[in-house]
Amino acid sequence: MALDGEGAGLEDPSSNDDTSSEVSMSDEEILEILEDNKRELKRYAKITKKTFKAYERVCAELVIANGKIVALSAPPPEPNPMSECESYLAVMADLGELKYKYAQLVEERDAFRANLESTKRDLLAAQALVVSDVEPCETYPHLESELEKLRKQCDEQVRDLERVSAELEGFRARPTLLGACKVCPTLREELA
Repeated sequence: MALDGEGAGLEDPSSNDDTSSEVSMSDEEILEILEDNKRELKRYAKITKKTFKAYERVCAELVIANGKIVALSAPPPEPNPMSECESYLAVMADLGELKYKYAQLVEERDAFRANLESTKRDLLAAQALVVSDVEPCETYPHLESELEKLRKQCDEQVRDLERVSAELEGFRARPTLLGACKVCPTLREELA
């Protein structure tokens, strides 16, 4: 029996012949393998080309989407007061004043309405007769003077509200505001 270390580097010449006969292929087999490899390479090239085109398309869409995000997240440009004409500034100042007055008058009107509704409810709850249906009270003449005073105050408030409503309608219908300045696009936008 030979030692494992001995003869390990030596090869048997007959064993070499067996492997070389197994490895050798015919030219037709080699050509067939080469054709298969060529078809696989073409298929991979097509897949790679399609993948690259899809990648380029997605990159272009991403650039567009990022541009939109940047545009939408940017703060709106502040109007430059120097670029607006004087008539625009004057009209806008007047418009601001009118809006403020209108808001005050609306609040006042709402308070009057609430007061009127409250008084109506109180009268209906007490089932009191309407002032015009009652004969003048001779026993308490000071009540009649108070009623007359309240009637006058109520009539004045109604007239004031009608006057203010007419003024507001007049402001809304003023054609001079709509055509005040055709140069100022901001004014036309505000008034539209």
